[in-house]
Amino acid sequence: MLAVDHEGGLNLCHRFTGSDMETYGTVDGGIEKQKLARFIEDRADRTDKGCSTCRIRNICAGGCYHESYAHFSDPMKPTYHYCDLMRDWVDFGIGVYGELIAGAPAFFRITSCLGGHSANETLETPEPESRPRRHCG
Repeated sequence: MLAVDHEGGLNLCHRFTGSDMETYGTVDGGIEKQKLARFIEDRADRTDKGCSTCRIRNICAGGCYHESYAHFSDPMKPTYHYCDLMRDWVDFGIGVYGELIAGAPAFFRITSCLGGHSANETLETPEPESRPRRHCG
């Protein structure tokens, strides 16, 4: 997700707007896709970093770019100060999911997103096509 600054520059996120960090295009010129792709690929490479053996490396990918930039002046440096917190949150989420799926599987049933409608019920759409569509099912 990119954020637009007051000059039309495309930043890695809203926290980089107004910083000295390079931008990845402009509103008028578009996204510099190759430059952005290089950054993302380089940041995702955890070779020779503490992340290379971490069990959540593909979820976290080294943490927040801005936190790295703010603490170390380098958006490529992993934010090791968040590692334990991130692992704890992932473990917590997996634990809660496991308890819910085992003890209350209805919590995840499709009908929960229908607001009281049956999963087999066809709902009319007010769109011009006016064709029936199914929700969540």
